[in-house]
Amino acid sequence: MLKNIFFILALMIGSYLCNPKPGEEPAKGEKKAGKENDYAAEMEAMKQPIFSHMMKLLTTMYDTKTEYKMEGGKPDFCGDHECPKYEVLCKNEFYEVRKYPPAKWVETDICKKDHKEIEMGGNPIEKAFHRLYGYISGKNDKKEKIEMTVPVLVHVKNMKEVDHDKKEMEMKFYLAKDAPKPENPDVKIVESKEVVFYVKMFGGWVLDSLWKPKTHKFHKILTSFNQKVDEEFGVLGATYDKPSKFLNRHNEILMKAADQKENAKYCKME
Repeated sequence: MLKNIFFILALMIGSYLCNPKPGEEPAKGEKKAGKENDYAAEMEAMKQPIFSHMMKLLTTMYDTKTEYKMEGGKPDFCGDHECPKYEVLCKNEFYEVRKYPPAKWVETDICKKDHKEIEMGGNPIEKAFHRLYGYISGKNDKKEKIEMTVPVLVHVKNMKEVDHDKKEMEMKFYLAKDAPKPENPDVKIVESKEVVFYVKMFGGWVLDSLWKPKTHKFHKILTSFNQKVDEEFGVLGATYDKPSKFLNRHNEILMKAADQKENAKYCKME
């Protein structure tokens, strides 16, 4: 009961701080809130320390997420957004195994070119997000605005680097259709091949302090089932929701199966 009261209080505070007050005008040079820039605006709002503390508490309390429904040919956690299609090969109480067909993504490096900025106190993840968001907002050769898709993927490119501060990472947005060429040379269009992933779902926010232990725990679970992952491929972290969403958040950890042939034993303990 106390948890629920706290949750409602946090939601009220968040709504008050994130939403413009009646009659409040944006500061000079600031864009009015709208669908095309609400993600970026919410990321800025979530920098406030109060949100950092709330997110950690609420993630600890409400991070269980294992069930979903298919609606209109896609999982309900995609909401109104386009998201990659996949086939569930099998599942158990700990994870599910999905086969994804080839897909197109727009991606940018997070850490490969930003190590210097990390040392100077910069935020390479935020910068990567804004490069990709700039691309879908019109910074492309056709000046075309592209609808935001889900998930936002962060790829740590080697399992051995999960705990390293200076791990090699990239960020990706899914492209639901043919897309124009990026203007920024640090942004590129790539196509993924058909791939089989082990997938762990969870709620809350993808906080670094909680994501690392979840990744290690998931790896141990797969090991206990005698399932081998492609450690050189690394691990993907996927988030499907805006920063300001409090209820029913959906996140995933994806590890590439070492055996990419369809295998009836993916979900069984041998």
